[in-house]
Amino acid sequence: MDFTDMIQRFVSEGEAPFLDVLIVDEAQDLVPLQWDMIDRMEERATDVFYAGDDDQAIYEWMGVEPYDFIERVHDADKRVLLDQSYRVPQRVHQYATQITDRMFTRIAKKYEPRESAGDLSYHFSLDELDLEEGQWMVLCRTNYIANKIGGQLKGRGLLYWRAGNGWSVSNKTLEAVRNFTRLVKGQSLGRTEFQEVWTMIKVDRATRRQGNKLIKERAQIGFDFEEQSEKFDLELLSQMVKRDLTDKPWYEVLDVQAKERVYITSVLNSGDKFDEENPRIVLSTIHKAKGGEAENVALFLESTKACCTMGDPDGERRVFYVGATRAKENLHVIDNHEAKWKFEG
Repeated sequence: MDFTDMIQRFVSEGEAPFLDVLIVDEAQDLVPLQWDMIDRMEERATDVFYAGDDDQAIYEWMGVEPYDFIERVHDADKRVLLDQSYRVPQRVHQYATQITDRMFTRIAKKYEPRESAGDLSYHFSLDELDLEEGQWMVLCRTNYIANKIGGQLKGRGLLYWRAGNGWSVSNKTLEAVRNFTRLVKGQSLGRTEFQEVWTMIKVDRATRRQGNKLIKERAQIGFDFEEQSEKFDLELLSQMVKRDLTDKPWYEVLDVQAKERVYITSVLNSGDKFDEENPRIVLSTIHKAKGGEAENVALFLESTKACCTMGDPDGERRVFYVGATRAKENLHVIDNHEAKWKFEG
């Protein structure tokens, strides 16, 4: 029984709790089954509030029907419009409004931008943007397009966080580089960290078996004397590979592909930090970025045939409206003139 089964069972057999207030947040994203669940919960709720924005209903591919939300809030006398944005600056607001003004199915609404003017600029490629400094969110219509842009970012030696995937460098490689650097600096590692380095060193089978045996023996000694963290050092690693590793750079010791080695070196030289809570550059599809924001947003208009020919222009307009309104200061619209399919507004 999965979560969907639980909802279905509640709708058909469940008993709604007595509620003074029921608040349905992000209501524009509910699928029909979830609306059935809300209908059951409303039976014993004194007051019900829907919070949402039909202009941001971008999950139709999951079964969401924007009109379901619109129908629930059709009574203008009961609607409360939040008429002040605390994110979107004036020029970005103007661009976003041009998109919503062309929608056919929506609740007409107006809201004020922040006092900041912000900036809106147009470009033909990512190469025209200075991504070396500042906080950036790079938004693409599909994962296929995001993969291409990711390759361009790596080609420029830029570290980025991919929504849903993590850092542009594999965690395994990254941790091995970090931990080997610590060893060279004279620090000791725990067994797990040390093994992460050891597995990244290319050796023959016999050396691998002998090294594994040494790690096991050293771990047992550390366990017996409660000194495990002090036992895994560069001296042990040199003994395992049968050569002196003092002052050796990581790229001469670890088995990392040449292309990845150049990229990691470039990233480390740039000084960018691997801060998962506040990555400087985020690469994402527009759908995965919903709810996020950044000082600078690069919005790619390139799309796919499937998106452009689905027969629902409002759906595409809502997607790119969401993308544009992620910008807190500067929106960079990238219109690749070589792209066969793209958002036309």
